[in-house]
Amino acid sequence: MALPAAWAAALVVLGWQGQAEAYCRTTTAAAATQACTEDGSALFWRNECRGVRLDPSTLSADLVAPYTEALKVALAQWDGAECPEGGRASISIDYLGETDIDYVGYDPAVDAKNENAIFFRTDDWAYSDGNQVALTTVTFRSDTGDILDADIEVNATLNISTARPLPERGFDLQTVFAHELGHVLGLAHSEERAATMYATYNPGTTGQGELESDDRAGLCAIYLPDGTRAGAGGAIAADECDADAEPQLGGKEEGCGCRTAPGATAPLSLSMLGLLALAFWARGSRGTTAARH
Repeated sequence: MALPAAWAAALVVLGWQGQAEAYCRTTTAAAATQACTEDGSALFWRNECRGVRLDPSTLSADLVAPYTEALKVALAQWDGAECPEGGRASISIDYLGETDIDYVGYDPAVDAKNENAIFFRTDDWAYSDGNQVALTTVTFRSDTGDILDADIEVNATLNISTARPLPERGFDLQTVFAHELGHVLGLAHSEERAATMYATYNPGTTGQGELESDDRAGLCAIYLPDGTRAGAGGAIAADECDADAEPQLGGKEEGCGCRTAPGATAPLSLSMLGLLALAFWARGSRGTTAARH
């Protein structure tokens, strides 16, 4: 399905529940601008458990195992992460195996197969900005903020690596996964420079692949330790854990505030969030230093 181009995120401090934090949540009101705002509904998964799958179809056989391991390491950090003020985030996110779906986004058809999938674009990068290292497409209800689907595309035409030590000009796949999974879970960018969700990333480094207190605080602001989700109207009870459950549209049949997927009859919007290359290396080689929605 045709997708809109990615847009830069604003770096603004956002305080949720009266706390001044550097993290930022993605909201329905700022899907197009990615500004930090308390307007609209903040995005969240209603189910206690979510999972992601990996499409290995474009990878050589020797890359499948290390790429899968890098994903598992990144997932383990977000999975029920410890909250800075005690307790754990009330969401589990796990690796569910491989997938054979071939489309990005949420298909609202009754018999559609929707999975949170990870794709590796090895031949070409179809988006207008060739500096993007990865892009996450989050589909959500524009009336409630419920996330319906989240898919990650990795620009594998770049020097993606799982090697240790990491090549000087390499893009650490674990770091890329960790950042994009934050977007999958509903986080935007942070102003905290050391955070995984900070907007810039230096190639050849691995430090941002480890969650910081600000990342965990952001996750816990969405998925509270008491099992509720922090919605615009107050606490929302989580659905019972089912990693394979497919969120459904349901609800009111109104227009959406962003871009509507083909065939959608209820409020359905897309937000595109990714890792962007901004810096340049010597001799005109293109490098990277940024992550963004």
